[in-house]
Amino acid sequence: MKIYYKLFRINHLADLTIANMALLISFRKFGPLFCKLIKFIPQFVCPIIRNLLAISRGVVGSNPTAGATVGEMTIPRLTLAISLLFLASPDARGGLLDKRAQLEAQDFWANLDFEWFENNIPFFDCPDEEINTTYYYRWELVTRHFVYGNPNYGYALTEFSNRPFWSGAYGSIACPAGHQINEVRWLNNPRYVRDYIRFWMRHPGAQPRNYSFWPAGSAWSAHQVNPNDEFISDLLPDLVNNYKQWEKRGWVEDMGMFWQLGRSSSARFISSSLNGS
Repeated sequence: MKIYYKLFRINHLADLTIANMALLISFRKFGPLFCKLIKFIPQFVCPIIRNLLAISRGVVGSNPTAGATVGEMTIPRLTLAISLLFLASPDARGGLLDKRAQLEAQDFWANLDFEWFENNIPFFDCPDEEINTTYYYRWELVTRHFVYGNPNYGYALTEFSNRPFWSGAYGSIACPAGHQINEVRWLNNPRYVRDYIRFWMRHPGAQPRNYSFWPAGSAWSAHQVNPNDEFISDLLPDLVNNYKQWEKRGWVEDMGMFWQLGRSSSARFISSSLNGS
């Protein structure tokens, strides 16, 4: 069984009880049965974890969780984190969430292609409706900024709803590209993020060095979500060439670092960026 998940650590929700949380998991096989079993993890497994850790640390008394930790996470926070595992395998069946109901609960949609969202995005739910709305609105914005260039380069993303004069091909701008790659890597169909990475490295109209941009780190992050050795290996010469071009443009040997204008790091012409430049 192959389960894809994201683990959220939301510190500001630490006061919510497990009873108010939904354990949100989707998977490729044995869906309904596994969902029926897994939903009891917060209720039964987490107290066992708490007690075992308390015993191992010699904690006694009426509060067995006092001082108990796993790595850097306290047990209440760990329990909350387990409760916030959520769907990232959209072809699953029998999940705990009604995907269409999650989408229809929001009223901001410009893109009403709910089938696309159901097939691609990770679904999430929590007791705080503002967090839910923010989460799904971010995916709405992703779809508003998708553009399809041509069959050779596929999909890209814009930064603005229009195409300002300083943008490159298809309205692309390198300034947000690293963040955009890190976001769309979670889509179930990896074509979108791979097209976008390839666009920046190979399209003649792309401008990957007009702003600070970390394509190698973003490409590797995307590879961690949907591994494809052939894709990442094929991209390596382009990434190396991009780094060499940065060296020619801005490496200062005496200082042992690159120079960059504040504007080109998206800090604009404000006093702090001017002083830093």
